[in-house]
Amino acid sequence: MAAAALPAWLWRPVAVVGGAALYYLVLRAASARVPWLDLDSPLRPRLRALVLLPYLGAGLVALASGLLNPIDPIRRFLLPAASSLGAGLGLLWIPDLQAELTRAGYRRSRDTLGPVTRHAGWLAAAAVAILLFVTLIGPGLSLRR
Repeated sequence: MAAAALPAWLWRPVAVVGGAALYYLVLRAASARVPWLDLDSPLRPRLRALVLLPYLGAGLVALASGLLNPIDPIRRFLLPAASSLGAGLGLLWIPDLQAELTRAGYRRSRDTLGPVTRHAGWLAAAAVAILLFVTLIGPGLSLRR
């Protein structure tokens, strides 16, 4: 509603700058939740892997769902890639932001990274969610009035 009251040349740049600022603040808040790691910690590569694997997994699921979309072949890949790989790119910055917070002295806690274990229940739930997402959302939803 607010956008309808303002000219597009005004609200669009404000929305872009505001969205970018919020995106950065959310990433910074997420990186502050990461346990303390010294800059020379041998666990730093593990942190990078812990953010890289979900990023790639989400991208692959989105691309798989795009294969079922009936629109033209180019957009079958561009739209899912932009929505998952493009929008989630900030996830890959979390280790760098965490290092920046460490250098700046914002880290107060000395919590350590605990083990990340696999659990069959979570894997099964993820498989069901992926299957539903790819088969129901992938072909596209038609909204009728």
